[in-house]
Amino acid sequence: MIEPQQIKTHVMTIVRALRKRWHVAALFAIVVMGLTFVGSLMMPRSYFSEAKVFVRFGRENLTLDPTASNGQLISIYESRESEINSLLEILRSRLVLDKVVEMLGPQYILHGHEKQIDPETGLTAENSTSDALVSSEIAKLEAVVDGIRPPAKPVIVVPSSDHQRAVLALEKELEIFAPKKSNIISVACKAQTPDRAQRIVATMIAVYMEEHVRVHRTAGSYEFFERQTDQSLEQWRRASKELENAKNLLKISSIEGKRKQLEDQMAEIENRLKQGTAELAASESKIRGIEQQISKLPERIETQSLEGPNAAYDGMRTQLFTLEAREFELAARSTDSHPQLIAVRQQISELRELLKEQGSSRSQPTMSINPARQALELALHTEQSQVNWLRGRAQSLSKQKIALVQDLAALNNAEVRFAQLQRQVDLSEQRHRTYAEKLEQARINRSLDEERISSLSIVQPATFVAKPLGPRKLMVLALGAFVAIVGGFGLAVILDYFFPTLVALRDLQQLGVPMLGVMPSFGASMQQAGNAPQFGQS
Repeated sequence: MIEPQQIKTHVMTIVRALRKRWHVAALFAIVVMGLTFVGSLMMPRSYFSEAKVFVRFGRENLTLDPTASNGQLISIYESRESEINSLLEILRSRLVLDKVVEMLGPQYILHGHEKQIDPETGLTAENSTSDALVSSEIAKLEAVVDGIRPPAKPVIVVPSSDHQRAVLALEKELEIFAPKKSNIISVACKAQTPDRAQRIVATMIAVYMEEHVRVHRTAGSYEFFERQTDQSLEQWRRASKELENAKNLLKISSIEGKRKQLEDQMAEIENRLKQGTAELAASESKIRGIEQQISKLPERIETQSLEGPNAAYDGMRTQLFTLEAREFELAARSTDSHPQLIAVRQQISELRELLKEQGSSRSQPTMSINPARQALELALHTEQSQVNWLRGRAQSLSKQKIALVQDLAALNNAEVRFAQLQRQVDLSEQRHRTYAEKLEQARINRSLDEERISSLSIVQPATFVAKPLGPRKLMVLALGAFVAIVGGFGLAVILDYFFPTLVALRDLQQLGVPMLGVMPSFGASMQQAGNAPQFGQS
């Protein structure tokens, strides 16, 4: 803790130093104040311009780039603050500053001089070489992209020293910030003239709007999806043609329709086969019954009988008379043991037996076909014809069934091929529709980019403030006065500390040295010391 006596001692030391070196302190204060005044008059004025950009939720936030949604999507949460910070980093990037300097010219940023444009080349004097190289390099890169010629070696363009100094100066003059919990980005600039500050800020905003569109645009996406759409359409057509040729080869419109048709025909044939089998069995059973009935019936039956002389009886009787006459003739000429007589008698005996069996009259029956048997035989022939027809139909249906089974087997074998072709057609169609949607989205994005439509809105254009922002002369003068006073006091104390002098009696008394005498003061500067108290005075 500092005691009051020590404080008093320090204060007295400062007072004595001022009394000894007051002319030095005054001179220092006058010089500092003069320099401050002159400096305040010579300090260049600075003007302030500010623009504000509103960042809203736009297509950059709510839609996906066509190339970003081909595979599986992962939802990534991005806070509004991180988005604003990203936009701020783009604004502060060296690329934006380079383009601003390139548009305004390094001399305009450094000294406020407009850049001179060559009417023949349309390039600035200081950047004609670099701009020509850049233009040439851009043309080469565009030719590479279009596939006109192979890429050449890249030309590295080194910016000039004025350009680099202008970028550094612009970086110091700019102030880019975003208030917390706000969607507003402020871009401010200090310059020596109000129109210069306004122009720099306006150019900065224009360049940033262009860069914002470029950063959120996928280069070459429209051309890529255009090529893919044409290729997918050709693949779709080729797959459809292959499927059509396969269907024409089998003469079908669809696998399911053809299978249903074959199955319906198969079911119909099976039903007809079952029905024919039943009819054939019935006909064969009927034939067996008819044959049994026919076997029991005679083929011919007697329909009527006619009575008349028996010609055979009369003939045998005449023959008997002839034999009897022959017997009389032989008996008259030969003995009873004669062979001829014995034979004739034997014949006569046999004829008499026959005559006994035969009557003198004879009935003649009339025979005709049995109508019952004839009807049964006709029914038998009909049933046999029916059986033959049923058997032929069964064989024909069996052949048709075999053909249908073969067709169904061929259809089943072709179903795999048809499924592959149909799957290829569906995939080609789906791929083409996807690429067509992506192409349309890329076309819309390109149109929006060409029209410079984005999620940024200029809330406040670059302001023109005629009143200078600085310097604040009163503050400068007050600061100079403070420095002059404090510096004068400090200079007096330092000089008195490093170069001590004896001016008054109290200075000698503090040293504790005995005093021999006092010389009178002859100079104006020692007048105050001459008025010091003499020996023995307090």
